[in-house]
Amino acid sequence: GIFLYGSPDYYPRFGFEDARRWGVTTADGSNLDAFMGLELTSGALADAAGRLRESGVYEVSDDEVDAFEATRPGLFPVRERLVLPGQL
Repeated sequence: GIFLYGSPDYYPRFGFEDARRWGVTTADGSNLDAFMGLELTSGALADAAGRLRESGVYEVSDDEVDAFEATRPGLFPVRERLVLPGQL
């Protein structure tokens, strides 16, 4: 199956459902409307209850982002970084 964080108004059209259906929570044990799953094979997530722990590869500091962008000048235009209400 697949789990993601996304718009609960958008992803259900592709078959995604609230992760609560399978008893799956985020790493801290909580659940959000934006946390959804999709079975790729019927019944595949029947015994999937537990916590989803994301890979540490997704934990990148602002300094690491700046260093990466500096290696590719001109590829990433300078823009104001925003944190919007829909972000986790």
